[in-house]
Amino acid sequence: MQDTLATLGEQGLLKRLAPYFGHSGQIQVPAGDDGAVLAMATGNLVVTTDLLFEGVHFSERTTRAADVGWRAAAANLSDLAAMGARPIGTLIGLGLPPETPVNWVEELYRGFTECADPHGAPILGCDNCRAQSRSIAVTALGIVAPDRVLKRTSAQPTDVLVVTGTLGDSQAGLE
Repeated sequence: MQDTLATLGEQGLLKRLAPYFGHSGQIQVPAGDDGAVLAMATGNLVVTTDLLFEGVHFSERTTRAADVGWRAAAANLSDLAAMGARPIGTLIGLGLPPETPVNWVEELYRGFTECADPHGAPILGCDNCRAQSRSIAVTALGIVAPDRVLKRTSAQPTDVLVVTGTLGDSQAGLE
């Protein structure tokens, strides 16, 4: 029989997810406390967040948990890159029904770390709560030199806009 969130509990889930959390020298207080504490280098902290909801952004019928995790990481890393920031870490908030298999959550984290870790964006902490359907909230932190911040309002007509993949693929896959 598979463990579920109802049988494992929040602390049990945190113990199972501990191998996915970052362990860099910047982390002064690691995941598991009320907040992560990072030793900052000189620069501006960039913070971005994205939400993914089951039935809107993904469906268990068409999307593996690892792919949901990868997409959640990629969306936030893309936002940091768009601002000119170098990633330094992420925070994950999950809303999950109690009958969610723990394996689904572990696979989500595996996909997330496969995308985020190579870019220096370890998971610094997480929060989980009971919900009617699955949702993922990711907050990503990055650092950028004050004179290197890229803003949408600074765009010029001669600037190059870069897009990866095919626009609309996510919606097409969901439908």
